[in-house]
Amino acid sequence: MNKSLSTCAALALSFVIASAAGAAEPTNTDDSTRGGEPSPRTPLNAASIALLAGHGFKDAFKTGFGGRLGYTLENKIYVGGSFVYHVGISAPLVQANVWYGGGELGYDLFAGPFVVRPYAGIGVASMFASVNLPTVGKTTATDSRFAIWPGAMFLLPFEEGSAFVGVDAKLVVVDNSNAFNTYATFGMAF
Repeated sequence: MNKSLSTCAALALSFVIASAAGAAEPTNTDDSTRGGEPSPRTPLNAASIALLAGHGFKDAFKTGFGGRLGYTLENKIYVGGSFVYHVGISAPLVQANVWYGGGELGYDLFAGPFVVRPYAGIGVASMFASVNLPTVGKTTATDSRFAIWPGAMFLLPFEEGSAFVGVDAKLVVVDNSNAFNTYATFGMAF
């Protein structure tokens, strides 16, 4: 299992690096400059803060919310971090949830008015599970593990790059509890 985690991490980081190395700069046309000034390097301002709300497709990953902080460098490389808490499931006999957080590295690509940001995250995930059997009693377990999350954000900037809305899709890889997650996101850029 550790080999598959290492392979996924290597592939995700290779994708981000290849995107950064192979991406073409947006072309400047007459309508992309104003008053002789070059167009901005990105449709978004450099520093950003965002809220996430969404859903994962495994029991412990259901209904999640969190936040993200980041900064886009002059060369369109994005560095940041995120934290997400999934409420999970809560049934009479079973409860399970997960949270994860860590650093992220990505690259901003432009597709018309949208910013497409492939990225990879690396950090820690903590899982909680509780089983309550009437004849045995309640048993709980908590475990923290190394996690990676390759994904992509699709953002639509507005208010001259000071705000954005979008979607975020990622695969959270945590040993044997992997889950595909999607989130709506809203944020401010400074």
